[in-house]
Amino acid sequence: MIRRRYQVGSLEKRDGVYRLRYRVDIIGTSGKIERRKRESITFGKISKRAARRKRDEFLAQHGIGDTPKAAMAFKDFWHSRYWPNAVEEKKDVSTQKFYTSLFTNHIEPVFGETALCDIKRFNIEAFLSHKIKEGYASQTVHHLRNVMSKALQAARRWEWIDENPARMIELGKVRKVRPARALSLEEVVAIAKALPEGPKAVFAIGVFFGLRIGEVLGLKVADVDFESRVLKVERSARGESSRKQRGRKKAPVPAA
Repeated sequence: MIRRRYQVGSLEKRDGVYRLRYRVDIIGTSGKIERRKRESITFGKISKRAARRKRDEFLAQHGIGDTPKAAMAFKDFWHSRYWPNAVEEKKDVSTQKFYTSLFTNHIEPVFGETALCDIKRFNIEAFLSHKIKEGYASQTVHHLRNVMSKALQAARRWEWIDENPARMIELGKVRKVRPARALSLEEVVAIAKALPEGPKAVFAIGVFFGLRIGEVLGLKVADVDFESRVLKVERSARGESSRKQRGRKKAPVPAA
C-alpha cells in the first residue's frame, strides 16, 4: 500500500513578492513513488497571511501533498501486471478478449498516452458523446464506459487516484438497433440448404438445442448421453470457465 506524504510547500519572499515552491509526489511506471523536480508559483505582493491562504487553496485545489499522483500512462497501466491480474481473477477468457478489443480499438487511441491522474470525468463524457455521434450502438458505448470504469476502479483500489472519474456518468437506457425476432421454419430450412456440411451441422445444432455459437463449438462426443437422450453443455469454445460460472445446461435429444 502506498504511504501518503504530506507537505505544505515553502513560502519565500523576495523583493516583497511571495512565491510558493513545492514538490509533487507521483507514481511512476514501476508503481513506486517518485518525486518530480521542484516547481513554483508566484502570488505577488500580498501580506503573509494572504500568501498562506493562497498557498493552502492552491495545494488543496491541485491535490498536492495528499495522495501521490499516478503519472503512469493509461496504456502502461492496462498492459502492466496490475490491471491484467485484476481481470484474470474474475473474468472468463471471452470477457477478457472483449475488454482487450474495446481498449485496443477505441480507448487506447484516445487515452493511451494520458496519465491516470489526468483522466477526468469531462474527458470521458466527451469521448462517449463522440462515439454516439459516430453512430455506435448505445450498448457499445455502455460497454466502453464500463471497461474504463473497471480499469480506473482498479487504479483507485491501489490508491493511485482519488476517485474513479468514469463512475456516475449517465448514458441513458440501451436502445435496440433493431427488434429481435425468431427465424421462421421456412427461413431455417432455406439457410440450412445453402450451407455446406460442416457449417450446416453447427447451424442445425444451434437452432434445435437453442445454443450459442461458443457452446456449439465447445461440444464433445462425450457430452451426448445416448441412453438418457440428453445433451450436456458444460463448456464454451470461448472460455472453459464461462459455462461453469453460469451452471450446467442440459437439452433433450429428440428421437430419430
